[in-house]
Amino acid sequence: MKDQALKLRELASEHKVTPGLSRPNLVGLSSSPRTVAITSGKGGVGKTNLTINLGLALAEGGRRVTLLDADLGLANINVALGLKVKANLLDVINGLRSIEEIVVDGPGGLKIVPGGSGIAELANISDQQRERLIAGLSRLAKGTDVLLIDTSAGISRNVLAFALLADVVIVVTVPEPPAIADAYGTIKALLTANPGLDIKLVVNRVQSRFEGKAVEDKISLVVRRFLNGRIDPIGCLRDNPVVGDAVRAQKPLMLEYPSANVSVDIKSLVGRLYADSDRSDGVVRGFVDRLRRWFS
Repeated sequence: MKDQALKLRELASEHKVTPGLSRPNLVGLSSSPRTVAITSGKGGVGKTNLTINLGLALAEGGRRVTLLDADLGLANINVALGLKVKANLLDVINGLRSIEEIVVDGPGGLKIVPGGSGIAELANISDQQRERLIAGLSRLAKGTDVLLIDTSAGISRNVLAFALLADVVIVVTVPEPPAIADAYGTIKALLTANPGLDIKLVVNRVQSRFEGKAVEDKISLVVRRFLNGRIDPIGCLRDNPVVGDAVRAQKPLMLEYPSANVSVDIKSLVGRLYADSDRSDGVVRGFVDRLRRWFS
């Protein structure tokens, strides 16, 4: 079998663009992303919370949304929502359950695929396990308009695999030097594998839009200067104590505090990814096809 890093580079090259050339704005186009990976360089920056609430904002717009908990070391979407799960992705891979048996109904119409904590490296699973995973995700894709993938933090092979196979990657950071440095490291790893990857940036827990813009400008500048690359900042999320209240209550922010400024900020992110007219007309096939080629 080929080295998995090489296979990822080959897959990434299928949709590369020349660095420096402008990429089309996704808003209003039929090529709007169907698979979005949400990742971060550092843990604790609100990545999972953003995944859940972005999913709710998308579902509110009429889209069928599935959340794939791809944090294979410490899966926690179900914990964040206070949901009880009896099986997870690891059970599907091991042939103990079907994908339909592990999917959990979440709030607001979300479908959630609990992560399989304990999968050290996706690249190391057997051929039979891979086929079970691909077959399950293929069936899941038929009823999904948008697949949101909550990855682990950092730049492990699992993280890079899920991110590079998605249509769009959202990198989440906060306005703290360690988090900013780790976000840059993640962006560097992704752009090294695919200079044309569509990377969005979200700055969480900012005190003001001015602070968020300063972080966006700083990261964008170093990416251009040192990587000859480009990222697209799509918004910042203002700090608000109600976020902590919702997390402690294991309730989604968008449902508990829909009028809070941070909820408004999350809704605005949707407008940067999808046009209002783009409703429930897509099927998540590309991700599964790319995953199959990666394993082939």
